[in-house]
Amino acid sequence: MTLKELLTQVGFDELLPHLKRHEPEHLDNLYAFREAYDILRNMEPANNFEGKIFVEWHGGEWEDEEKWIGVGPMHDCTWEEDLAKEIVVADDVHISKIEIAMHCLWEITYWGFSPDEREETWQRKFGPKVLNNKYEVALDKLEESIWRHQTPRRLRSKGKDGVMLRGQTRAISLIIA
Repeated sequence: MTLKELLTQVGFDELLPHLKRHEPEHLDNLYAFREAYDILRNMEPANNFEGKIFVEWHGGEWEDEEKWIGVGPMHDCTWEEDLAKEIVVADDVHISKIEIAMHCLWEITYWGFSPDEREETWQRKFGPKVLNNKYEVALDKLEESIWRHQTPRRLRSKGKDGVMLRGQTRAISLIIA
């Protein structure tokens, strides 16, 4: 079953009690979850896209750590592509379709409650910086110079054409390294 098929079978009012229990600190955002749910219900899944959403247990590896249900990956593509993904439930996960739908809705809205908001959040966190004045430009050049001197060439990101990338990719390169 795809995410789109699951969301057409489960109504928002059915998953709302599970969402309230799972996210009690976000009760003021229930309207945003409802809006995201409606957007997803009205969207068409991507054509010819193959992917999987895995529903499985996480955590419980250390003493006193609770286990929790995780769904993913759902941050690596567009909402239309997420809707086209097949849902694969691990053998040891015994929850209802409604709870799976709630977990998927929570996960897909992690970076924003709409595709545009998600894109804005990604750009703000990981995209290119907007430099507003000459001092910010000078600071950016200084930071890049420091980065170039501290990051070995073999660890720097390369573009599709094999040329070293600069600017906004340095933060991503450092995270990966």
